[in-house]
Amino acid sequence: MLGPDNLEMAETLSRLSNVRRRQQAYADATRLAERALSIREAALGPDHPEVADALTSLGAVQWDSGEADCVASHRRALDIRERVLGPDHPDVAQSLLNLSVGTDAPDVGVPLLKRALAILEQALGPDHPRVAYVLGNLAWYPMEEGRFEDALPLLERAYAITLQHDQGPLVRLWHLGQLGRIDLELGNEPRGEARLRQALQLAAEASVADSHRSVAAILAPLARHLRRTGRGDEAEPFVRRWEAARGEKLEDAS
Repeated sequence: MLGPDNLEMAETLSRLSNVRRRQQAYADATRLAERALSIREAALGPDHPEVADALTSLGAVQWDSGEADCVASHRRALDIRERVLGPDHPDVAQSLLNLSVGTDAPDVGVPLLKRALAILEQALGPDHPRVAYVLGNLAWYPMEEGRFEDALPLLERAYAITLQHDQGPLVRLWHLGQLGRIDLELGNEPRGEARLRQALQLAAEASVADSHRSVAAILAPLARHLRRTGRGDEAEPFVRRWEAARGEKLEDAS
């Protein structure tokens, strides 16, 4: 009715791409996102906010599928948003967050996240759901360096925010699972085990597959904890689930 290059087609393609992304059909999701981007660029020009939105959607698919191109997509989206919307717009903060996800280097990722956090707290308030996303990502860097005591308050605050808002199960699942892992690392084993089991129950209720990174990040520490505390038989179902999802053998932590 509208023709293949109509902007309403671009919106529909983008939404369908998001659905296919959640279904982990990444090749299809990428194709749909690229077509939506092409339509918006042709209709609106290269520097329109809706082009930045399309780049952000494409970058998300690229990240989930393991493509390095996600950094270029998010960088271009950030450049457009800063020019058109101004440096303190919440969408600029989202692009900063997206860019940080593409790097493992703290000296690159942490400044991006701190700037994003400042923008969102000022624009949306300290308890906004988008603040929780940034806090969770900020906690990742000290966790990777083994500084769990530094990560804990960031994740506690992020999880408290998620409980105030209906953000969907994946966000709560990730924060709760990481809190459980931190508790185990800091020696609070009863609370850590309880949190990991609660996170697995949440995953089951939301039908989140074991292959999802959030669930895998729960199964491994729980199984290792049960093994370490002399409950190998109890650990075995979680070991089998992790190994089936990952296609490799679960070794005890070094």
